[in-house]
Amino acid sequence: MHMITCRQPSKYKCPDCMFETPTRVGLERHAKYCNPRRNLAEKSNVAKMAAVYSCTNKNCGKTYTNHYELNRHVKFVCGKPPRFKCPYCEYVSKWSADIKKHLKNLHTGQMVYVVKLLMK
Repeated sequence: MHMITCRQPSKYKCPDCMFETPTRVGLERHAKYCNPRRNLAEKSNVAKMAAVYSCTNKNCGKTYTNHYELNRHVKFVCGKPPRFKCPYCEYVSKWSADIKKHLKNLHTGQMVYVVKLLMK
């Protein structure tokens, strides 16, 4: 984890001191020691601070805590048709994991595989 976050800019700042960290977990850990009498939600408002990357699609408004999640949303979800289909019924999804879960819950005893739809 350290190698992943080491060179990232600090986007979480403690409101009580000069501490900064690139991860929400780091701020939560710090908050326990910086001012233990203050509630963490009141102290850092982590939920609001975390959503810093927003989708630019005017009809969307989704926000994400990191650039990777935003890019994945834009590439595969936002305004895109489903990419995968159940081989046994008309159920479709943008994620193959959803199809596998669907197969396990609704088509028990059937062979588990996912049909990837062709994009036009």
